[in-house]
Amino acid sequence: MRSRSVIVFSLLVLINSLFGVHITGKIISEKNKPIQDVIVNHNGRISLSNKNGIYTIENPNYQKKILFHKIGYTDIEVEFSKLKTTTIMNFEAIELEGLSTIGKQWQPTISPDTGKKTIKINKNSTKYISLPQILKNEANINIKGISLPGSKQTISITGNETKHSVIMLDGIKLNSQGEAFDLSTIPVEIIDKIEILDGSGSAIAGSGSVGGIINIVTKSHNDCENLQQDRINLSSYFGSYNYQKNVLGFFKKNNLFNINLTLSKENSLNDFLFKTIQGDFQKRKNNSYDTKDLTLITSISFKNIFITHKSLYTNFNRGLPGPINLIQMYDQAKLYGTLLKNTLQIHYETSKNINVISNLYSFYNRIKYSNLRSTNQIYKSESINKTIRKGVDLKINKRNDLCFYEIGIEKLIETFFYSNILAPKNSISEKESKNLALFANGTYLFQNDLFNTEFETNLRYDKINLPKIENDNEYYNYRVGLNLKYESRYNLILGGNFGSGFSSPSFYDLFWIGDNQTSGNPDLKPELSKGGKIYGKINTDKSKLKFEKTLNKIENKIFWYKSVNNLWKPGNIRDSKIETYQLNFLSNFIENWEIEFFWMRTFAFDISSEKKQFVPHIPTSKTIVSVKYMLKNASAKISYTRFGKQRDKLDDHPRIIKDYELVDFTTNYSLIFKKYQFLLFLNLNNILNVRYEKIEQTPNSTFNWNSGISIKISI
Repeated sequence: MRSRSVIVFSLLVLINSLFGVHITGKIISEKNKPIQDVIVNHNGRISLSNKNGIYTIENPNYQKKILFHKIGYTDIEVEFSKLKTTTIMNFEAIELEGLSTIGKQWQPTISPDTGKKTIKINKNSTKYISLPQILKNEANINIKGISLPGSKQTISITGNETKHSVIMLDGIKLNSQGEAFDLSTIPVEIIDKIEILDGSGSAIAGSGSVGGIINIVTKSHNDCENLQQDRINLSSYFGSYNYQKNVLGFFKKNNLFNINLTLSKENSLNDFLFKTIQGDFQKRKNNSYDTKDLTLITSISFKNIFITHKSLYTNFNRGLPGPINLIQMYDQAKLYGTLLKNTLQIHYETSKNINVISNLYSFYNRIKYSNLRSTNQIYKSESINKTIRKGVDLKINKRNDLCFYEIGIEKLIETFFYSNILAPKNSISEKESKNLALFANGTYLFQNDLFNTEFETNLRYDKINLPKIENDNEYYNYRVGLNLKYESRYNLILGGNFGSGFSSPSFYDLFWIGDNQTSGNPDLKPELSKGGKIYGKINTDKSKLKFEKTLNKIENKIFWYKSVNNLWKPGNIRDSKIETYQLNFLSNFIENWEIEFFWMRTFAFDISSEKKQFVPHIPTSKTIVSVKYMLKNASAKISYTRFGKQRDKLDDHPRIIKDYELVDFTTNYSLIFKKYQFLLFLNLNNILNVRYEKIEQTPNSTFNWNSGISIKISI
C-alpha cells in the first residue's frame, strides 16, 4: 500500500514538471455564498478568487501548504493532500477604531491603528481576579482607590481626572452624568478583551470622554462560538485578609441560540495593617465587603437577524473606613448597592454588506449610605441615591475591504434622585437629563507601493436638556486620525489624531443642597477640551518599540471653592493643560522569554492663573519593567512599577505624596485531561511590603496574595 502511494505521488510530480498542472477550487462563506478576492498563497505563488469564488493554482507543490486569507474572515491553512474542492471560510470579527458595539456577526472589517490599544484576555495566560488588576499594568492608566478586590476603584487616563474617563460595556456608556465609574462593579469573568482609547473621545462616546475611553468587550459570543461542546466552569479563589471567591459558569450552544450564565460570590475583610501618625500599627477596620454577581447572556440567530440580550446584576455591601484622621466619623459607615444592567441588541445584515444595528439598554443603580451605628451622635446619617439610565441607538453602516462608513442616532434619558432620610430638607427631588445625539463615522484605507494609509473621521452632535435648567446645551465634536504603515522586513507605523471633547456637570455639582455650608450651582457650564496625540512604532518579528506624545487642554474645569459668603460651591474657575510622553518596548529575542518596558512622564498643570501648579493626584511619572517566562502549559511573570511624586491638593501649601515602588509576581499552570481543563494560579502583590498612599490620610494595602483553581468541564 505504501509503495503504491509513492508511485502515485511520483507520477503526479512527473506530470506536473512535464506538462504543468492546474488545480481549481471554490471558496464560499458559511452562508454558502461565493467569496471574491480571497488571497490564495501556495509556495509563494499568489492568486485571487473571482466573483464566483473560483481560484486556480498553477504547478502546485504537493508538499507545501495552501493559505487562504481575506480581511474579515478567519485564515485557513490546509495540507495539499487534505484540500477539498470547496473551501468554507468563516466570518471573523475585526475591531474598528472608535470602539463600536460588538455583536455576534457585527464588527467592521478594517482595523486602523489611530490611537486604540486592545488587551486580549488570554485564557491560558495570567489569571486576573479583577478589572483593575488588568489595567494597572498600563503605563497611561492610574488606578484610584485601595488596591484590593472589592474596593471602589476608578481610573485616570494620561493624567486626566477620573470623571473624564468613560467606561463602556460593548460600546454602551456606563458612567452617570459627570461622574467617574467604579471598575469593581464589572465581574472579570465576562471580559474577552479591553479597548483603550486615550485623548478626547466625545465624538465617539459623548459627554465625559475628555481623557479617554475604556471599552469592555464581553466574551459571550467569542467564547461560545469557539466551543464545540457545552461547558461548565467552576472556580474557587482565596487569599489575604480572608479573601474568598467562588464562580459557577455554564455555556450552551446550538445552531439557533447561545446561553452564557455566570454566578459569583466574593467577600473579604481587607483588614490590612497601616502605620499611624504616632508611628504604631493598626488594622484597617470597617473595610470589608461582600459582592454577588449574576450574568445571563442569550443569543438567537435566524437567517440574517441576530438578537442578543445581556443582563448583569450586582448586589454589594461595602465598609467605608474613611481617612485615618477621621476614623471616628466613619467607624460604622456602610454602602449598600443594587446594580442592574440590561441591554438588547438587534442586528440585521443585508446581502450587500449593509448592517442595521439597534441597541436598547436600561441601567438601574440604587446606592444606600448608612452610618446610623456611629458611636458619635453627630455623625449619624442615612441616604439613598437612585440613578436610572435608559437609551436606544440605531446604526446603519456599510463595509468593504477598503472603507467603512456609518451613521447613527442615540437617545438617552437619565433620572437622578437623592434622599437624605435623616435630613429631608437636604434631599434632591427627581431630576431628569435628556440627550439626543447624531453621529457619523468613516474609515478609509489607501494602498500604494510605499505606505498603506488609514484615515479615520468621527463626528457627533449632542443636545442635552435639563428641564429645570433654563438653557439647552448643544455640542459639536470631532475626531480625525491618520495612520501610515510601511511593511517590509520590519513594520514602521506613523500616526496621530486630534479631536474635541466635553463633559457635562454631574447632578451633584448642579443641585447639591448638603447643609448650610455647601450648595450646588445650576449655572455651571460644561468642561470643554481639545487635544491629540502623535506616535511612531517599529515592529519586527522579535520586538516592538513605540513612542507617543499626547496633549490635552481643558477649559471651564469645575472646581469646588469657598465663595465670598463662606459657602462651598462648584464653579467653572479652572483650566488645565496635560502633556504626556510615553515609551514602550517589548522583546522576545530569547525563546520563551518576554521583556517589556513602559515609561510615562506627565506634566499636568493648572493654568488658571499665571502661577502654574501641578494637578492633584496625578503622578509625575510611571515606569513599569516586567519579565515573563512562558512554557507550553505554564508561565511566570515578575513586574516592577515605580510611581513618581504627586500633589494632594491645589493651593499654595500642598502636601507632596512621595514616590513609591511596587513589585508583583504571578504564575499559572494549565492542564488538559480528557474533558477537563485545569488552571492553577498564584498572584503575589507588593512583595517588598511598601507602605504608600495615593491620597493623603488614606493608606494602601501592603503585601497581599491570592490563589485559586479554575476547572472547565466539557459536557
